[in-house]
Amino acid sequence: RQFPLGYWAPEVFREENEDEKSLVYTLGAFLVHLISGRWPFHQYNYPQLLWNVGSGRLLLYPPSNSPPLLSSIIIDCCRFNKEKRPSFRGSK
Repeated sequence: RQFPLGYWAPEVFREENEDEKSLVYTLGAFLVHLISGRWPFHQYNYPQLLWNVGSGRLLLYPPSNSPPLLSSIIIDCCRFNKEKRPSFRGSK
């Protein structure tokens, strides 16, 4: 867990096993940061993130100024259910 808290996938907050799909979420979070210029969920503290991201009450969405293609990638990468995220190989 060498990434900032806003990059953590929901399953990481729940202390479940990290895998490739967790890193896919991190890629989506990185894209949000790159486009917005802010850390994902920068306005929240750790307890808020732990509860809200881990439970699916707080989801990561693309910034409003995201190009359509990147918005689509972010939405796919940051799905709460990791089984619905793409893999780095492009298969689901």
